[in-house]
Amino acid sequence: MDFRELNYVLAIEKYQNITKAAESLYVSQPTLSKFLANLEHDLGQKTF
Repeated sequence: MDFRELNYVLAIEKYQNITKAAESLYVSQPTLSKFLANLEHDLGQKTF
């Protein structure tokens, strides 16, 4: 996991909302959703 991905995870945790986290990171909501789906797939479990 790189620094950008860690920031994504921390923002999702902080806002508990993908749209608000994406806005705070200046990325699109689909980008963040796709990241989260890939992370959950890699880990083999739900994260949030």
